[in-house]
Amino acid sequence: MKAKKILALLISGVFATTMASQGAVITMPSGLSHGDQYRLVFVTSTTTAATSSDITTYNTFVDGLATTAGLDTIAGTVEGTTTWTVMGSTASVNVRTNTSTTGAGTGIGIYTLNSAQIAADYTDLWDGGLPNPLWITEQGDILDTQVWTGSSWNGTTWGGNELGAADGTGEYGQSRRTEAEGVTDGRYWMARFNVAPSGNTTNSYSLYAISGILTVPEPSSTALLGLGGLALMLRRKRSAA
Repeated sequence: MKAKKILALLISGVFATTMASQGAVITMPSGLSHGDQYRLVFVTSTTTAATSSDITTYNTFVDGLATTAGLDTIAGTVEGTTTWTVMGSTASVNVRTNTSTTGAGTGIGIYTLNSAQIAADYTDLWDGGLPNPLWITEQGDILDTQVWTGSSWNGTTWGGNELGAADGTGEYGQSRRTEAEGVTDGRYWMARFNVAPSGNTTNSYSLYAISGILTVPEPSSTALLGLGGLALMLRRKRSAA
């Protein structure tokens, strides 16, 4: 029994070393197992206008912030590195397409950088509400702010109010929102209003960012051999006693 407990603690320790970076930032959420896939999200700590109709402008913005924060490298995952894309829509590219969340995404959980799950899969992400707010920045801080999205709550482009809209008005969300929170005007994390928004695209708001798919690795053969050797030593000590 003691040997099993020690082995469990050692395995937990291996994963714990990959879970935290940059202080409060967690890049491997708790509760995951070998082979599990997941994605990470954050709200940007700095802001930008939404005047460009080119989705690449926003992808470059969020990926640059992630790289500065050291989040282009995700230690302890199979992939090791990742690229971040904006959770936003232009007239030509909606958020689902830009973030590759158009399918069901079965088994791919989505987490903030404090290990809070906001969706169990892609279908769950676009069902209109979140169990936890998407308000952790790339630096691990909580940020209650307005966020340019150009999108409806279900991940489609909000026509006429997309990022870079010709009339200068754009849809935005609020990072502290999860469900409608008792109001009836569609105040969701992705879409602040269900009527024409008042956001002028020259205003400077934050953006949401999402990583690529990340995978929890299987234990290395070296680690397994080490654990096996420890278990053998413990059995011998018990037999000698």
